[in-house]
Amino acid sequence: MVINTNIEATRTANNLTQNQANLAKSLMRLSSGERIVNPSDDAAGLAVSSRLNAQVRRLEAAQTNVVNAVSFTQVQDGYMQTIDKAFGRMGELAMLARDKTKNPRDRAL
Repeated sequence: MVINTNIEATRTANNLTQNQANLAKSLMRLSSGERIVNPSDDAAGLAVSSRLNAQVRRLEAAQTNVVNAVSFTQVQDGYMQTIDKAFGRMGELAMLARDKTKNPRDRAL
């Protein structure tokens, strides 16, 4: 009688294959620096990570919008200061124009 299979050798080969796969997965994680390299590593963790990444992108966009709003407000403030100076000068000129001691030629200056 000839035995064609060796169950212990088959189990050892399967264990070796599994250990090599685990080693390859660990090396991939170490080299990438990330815990989740493939969706099959941790599907729930990947979903949480994706949601957090999306939230970070939304917050960064909101921060950019706030910076743009501050810049816009500063520009508008500059315009308002210019308008304020113009109105102030108009008030001065109106007061000078009402001066009874000035003749029309003086007022033209």
